[in-house]
Amino acid sequence: RRILLMSASCFMAVALAGVGTYFYVKDKDPEYAETSLSWLPLTGLLLFMVTFSVAYGPIPWLMMGELFSGDVRDLCSSIASCFNWSLSFIVTLAFVPMQESLGPAWTYWVFGIVCLISLVFCFFLAPETKGRTLEEVAGLMGKPPQQSPIQSAVEHHKMGQTTHNNEAYDNNE
Repeated sequence: RRILLMSASCFMAVALAGVGTYFYVKDKDPEYAETSLSWLPLTGLLLFMVTFSVAYGPIPWLMMGELFSGDVRDLCSSIASCFNWSLSFIVTLAFVPMQESLGPAWTYWVFGIVCLISLVFCFFLAPETKGRTLEEVAGLMGKPPQQSPIQSAVEHHKMGQTTHNNEAYDNNE
């Protein structure tokens, strides 16, 4: 999952850089852009949408269930969901003003730079969770792995300790 996120970051950055380049060239030489590069915006946006849809669309939602421990999963998933949709709203609001102030080329380049920042983030901070148990993922996150009650009971039994209260049986003498 981590590799897929990093690969998608690269492809999305390249796609947005391509769209930005088209608008840059169109500003400098409109005829050349229309005749030779007219395929670039559609291709770039399709590449962006496909790579987003296979990586950044589903994987963060999948990883939320793996990264948060059971005692905080509901709260943290709700906060992450609100944060995600808040940022989506901000991007939607900011897009047109960015195009008006920076121009279309720089707007796409800025979003491409954000994709490269996400590549660095994934490289240094995102753990690989594929094929790992929740306990192993918790260990990757620096938390002591939590044992299930069954694992705890087995370990206590192996050490010669009981895990249940025998007072009810002791009072029957």
